[in-house]
Amino acid sequence: MYALQLLWGTPKSSFNLLPVYCHNLKLANPETVTEITLDGLGRFDMLFVALGCSIRLFLGHMRPFLIMDGAHLKGPYVGTMFLVVGMVGNNGIVPIAMGVGKTKSSLSWTWFLCKLWQCICDVPNLTFVTDRAASIDLAIRIVFPNVHHILCFRHLSQNLRLNSTNEKSKRWMLWEACKAYRLSDFEGTMDLMWYSLPRAAHYLEKFGYARWARSHFPGLRYSAMTSNSAESVNSVTRFARCVPITMLIEFFRATLQQWYFIHRHNEAQMMNAVTPWGEAKLEKRIHRSTNWKVYPISDLLFEVDDNYKKGTCDLHAKTYIQYCCQLCSVWFNSDFYRATYEEEVIPLPPEAEYVFPNERLTVLPPPLDIQNSGRPRNRDRIPSRDEEPIVKTCSRCGQSGHFRYNCTSPMPAPRPTHGSSSSRR
Repeated sequence: MYALQLLWGTPKSSFNLLPVYCHNLKLANPETVTEITLDGLGRFDMLFVALGCSIRLFLGHMRPFLIMDGAHLKGPYVGTMFLVVGMVGNNGIVPIAMGVGKTKSSLSWTWFLCKLWQCICDVPNLTFVTDRAASIDLAIRIVFPNVHHILCFRHLSQNLRLNSTNEKSKRWMLWEACKAYRLSDFEGTMDLMWYSLPRAAHYLEKFGYARWARSHFPGLRYSAMTSNSAESVNSVTRFARCVPITMLIEFFRATLQQWYFIHRHNEAQMMNAVTPWGEAKLEKRIHRSTNWKVYPISDLLFEVDDNYKKGTCDLHAKTYIQYCCQLCSVWFNSDFYRATYEEEVIPLPPEAEYVFPNERLTVLPPPLDIQNSGRPRNRDRIPSRDEEPIVKTCSRCGQSGHFRYNCTSPMPAPRPTHGSSSSRR
């Protein structure tokens, strides 16, 4: 533990170093935005960090689509890490901004989103994807009143608690309704759900179909149904969330430096007009539509018969085959995608060579938890509500609820072998 403190610094010293680190971070990476707020006693309260290259990347080369989530810190400071990520043309994840605060309250999310708005301002047709936390919903309505806000359907489906085997076998109806493109397909699935899973249908209806169903969503969601992308970044930082706060921010910066470098070299091998991810999706759709019949009406208007239903395809309005039209937009162009990682994330100099600001902010540490002696218990994650529990099965007696090492059942009597004396008698 002492060696780790020499490497990372103690939690108290890390909070004191935070203003100097942020100052040097902005010197190394121009247009980086950092903000630190203190409480009434001069102790740390909130932190916001957004690298300049990430802001320029989102505004210039990424679709107007952001995914937000929060994760608990695991060190002596039991705070929360806030995270907002975007998706590039090859379906990769790029963190746009991160922050640290006390709790996932509406005040904390509102402060975090206010700083995000100062970085990106009003982006046309912007869409947020989050879980159904009321604090996030309120903060978005306050700071970004004109954006589209959709809910992660994975969280909604898990909160339904489909316990019986019969209900679990009908879970496909949930995703069928969520992913339906046409209103008629959505209504048909919902009618079946009202008959087979009325509790689930009522639960989904109360949130409003526009909050989770593709067919009712007024904006462009680019086929994203969940907030798993932000949770993937949370998984990458699961160990970094144990270290002091300055080391956490440095891990965030170093990870982006590595991601930018790797993708910048991988993009040089792209030869097609569309990114590999977009091309794979298009080929899959083309293969599925080989037996469709198309009848032209005008240069941009067509009648399409998919052997199930007929519809009108408007290439100008991007209707009917909305998903394919979205893949053909500029966001999925290979040349446009190559420009996303042209910039570099610059590392900071050694701590001994830090440049001190003219007016240094003094940050006192917030209240820290006292660590108990002994090895800490592993509390990496909390299972979701609808997640299947792990059934304990004893390999000794075959009973459930315990393992072999704590089995209290009597040992079964050994079976006589064929050549034993008892068998000969």
